[in-house]
Amino acid sequence: MAHLFPRIASQHSMPSGRAWLVLSGLAILYAPTLWKMATTLWNSQDYAHGPIVFIISVWFFQDRLLRAQVEERWPRSPKAWVVLLFGLSLFVIGRWQDIIIFEVASSPFVISAILALMFGWATVRAVWFPIFILVFLVPLPGGLVNSITLPLKELVSVCAEFLLGLAGYSVARQGVILQIGPYQLLMTDACSGLYSIISLVALVSLYLYVTRRGKNRNIWCNVILLASAVPIAILANVVRVVALALITLYFGDAAGQSYLHGLAGITVFVAALILLIVLDGALSVARS
Repeated sequence: MAHLFPRIASQHSMPSGRAWLVLSGLAILYAPTLWKMATTLWNSQDYAHGPIVFIISVWFFQDRLLRAQVEERWPRSPKAWVVLLFGLSLFVIGRWQDIIIFEVASSPFVISAILALMFGWATVRAVWFPIFILVFLVPLPGGLVNSITLPLKELVSVCAEFLLGLAGYSVARQGVILQIGPYQLLMTDACSGLYSIISLVALVSLYLYVTRRGKNRNIWCNVILLASAVPIAILANVVRVVALALITLYFGDAAGQSYLHGLAGITVFVAALILLIVLDGALSVARS
């Protein structure tokens, strides 16, 4: 794995105690925000990817920062001060008004600016991925979620109705409610697949970073893989709804709401990730 993380061309010493003090202060600054996320949003199924994304970000951040062997310079960077002011403004407003979106969204700006001020923008570029992936921790605004969720639920229910009908089952649909046999299945917000899309795009970003770093690959292959994560996640969610509908039909409503509900989601999500990896292999073969 060493070739995946080449060292930055530098023979300087590690950050000094003053630099680590600043980084520790940064961690303390965001500790209440992380605690708030951990005790609220991360406990829900929609944001279950949050802890995983955070751990990945922290691990890659410390790994890349240590491998960079940077030297504390505190260079003058007007641009860094502007970014820091913007990030801190977001953070202060978010903490003051209890707007968690602003608090979390401020972190990439604040972290980037502090690193730029301490070590220069070259270090920021070295750790760009763990900073970028923090974007997936930002909670979506309720209005945006509602505007996206309803069309997705309708799309999933239409596709599920089509597949079940194609398989010979008698199924009827009214809006986002499926009628199969004596059972009615209501498409909830979780069934829209919106957060499955977010989770899958985050994992694909990680996959591309780990497997393609330092390799001369066509950028369009990366774009295709990232873009395909959306329809694949929607298709996977359709398959999940179909599976749950059949489980409910044959084993009853209790079975459909049991542990099989969560197991179906995990299984289909893993299958979607495998499908993306297969697509990556096909793209590589097509280019060779």
